[in-house]
Amino acid sequence: LLALTWSDVDLTNNTISINKTAKYIAPVDEDGRGKGEILIQTPKTMSSIRNIPIPVFLKDKLKQYKAEQSRNRIRLANKYENNSLVFCNSEGRYLDSSRIRKVFKKVLKDNKLKARKFHDLRHTYATRLFELGESPKKVQTILGHSNIATTLDIYTHVLEDTKDSASSKLNDLYISMGVN
Repeated sequence: LLALTWSDVDLTNNTISINKTAKYIAPVDEDGRGKGEILIQTPKTMSSIRNIPIPVFLKDKLKQYKAEQSRNRIRLANKYENNSLVFCNSEGRYLDSSRIRKVFKKVLKDNKLKARKFHDLRHTYATRLFELGESPKKVQTILGHSNIATTLDIYTHVLEDTKDSASSKLNDLYISMGVN
């Protein structure tokens, strides 16, 4: 998320291109002074470079958010650092990952939801895809796993939970065909 730029977001084709990562490099002087910097890199594996679909409900939110950013950029003029980042601070600069964790924690608390790690959203997303019947191969591709075994090892419990449902659907199909 930290490296995502608006050029990675294709609102016409409803896709987001995952093609880089952002890594914070801490200051290296002996006193710990100085400003750290953000290093933009390519992802660890080729399978990490991918296009993921944007759900329709999110497309409108992204458009609104982009318009809000544009208004803020105009308002701040020269004080705004235009990095074309999707997720940035109010001055257009890179976000600190600890800031994202703090905001996420507050959102959960304000909505009386159980404490979770931000990364758990990825797990929830994949779990919901499986529950909706998406194929393991498609989920693997969306998550950027280089090996299907990784996807299956992490989400097999979801597949196990759908066995009864699959059996019931198969049973209903055969009954509808008149097979006893």
